[in-house]
Amino acid sequence: MGEPYDPQQVREFIRRERPHIVAFVQAETSTGMFNHAKPICEAAHEVDALVIADCVTSLGGMPCWWTKTGSTSPTVARRRAWVHARPGADNGGAARARTPQGAHLPGAVVVSGLLLLDTYYSGHKYHHTASATLFYALREALAMVAEEGLENRWERHRRNHLAFVAGIEAMGLTMHIRNSSDRLWTLNTPRVPEGVDDAQVRKFLLEERGIEIAGGSGRWRAKSSASG
Repeated sequence: MGEPYDPQQVREFIRRERPHIVAFVQAETSTGMFNHAKPICEAAHEVDALVIADCVTSLGGMPCWWTKTGSTSPTVARRRAWVHARPGADNGGAARARTPQGAHLPGAVVVSGLLLLDTYYSGHKYHHTASATLFYALREALAMVAEEGLENRWERHRRNHLAFVAGIEAMGLTMHIRNSSDRLWTLNTPRVPEGVDDAQVRKFLLEERGIEIAGGSGRWRAKSSASG
């Protein structure tokens, strides 16, 4: 836990298995780990696979790597992804018989979501009512990004992250992700020392300093790690 995949192992696996779709999480929220997208995307493109990347915690705060098609938005999809999702599309030599189903596979969820949007864009078929206030909030957030500049925004997050880590280490604490190049700039996961009740620490910070920090999950819950 907290260790990234080896880029060469990723390349070898994709080249050997030759999947039609490669899905990965670039910003692993639960551990604070940053998976480098370039080797994954390059290997996927070598075998002509579609790539689905979860960048929910990194988009706008860290560089996201993909081919220069599409724009920065909540969802970026190349034209080939839209075509691939439709029933009857060529799927590795065989026509897709039906629409992908199921909520247990991230790929199926993404494809189903694209098809919902496709029916709205192409045929104006109603499928849900989006919250208008969320669109206003998204527009304002993007305006703030444009005003600051994307590269400037990345640098601000990087600088603040490094300052936070320096402060944590000066206190004698350690980060959950050992390698600094594999850490998220937008979410930090320090490890609470053994014998320290992290729930009490988090309660104090929230009540006395107005700082809310999420606790760990699984074996890390209320024991030795916290993230925020």
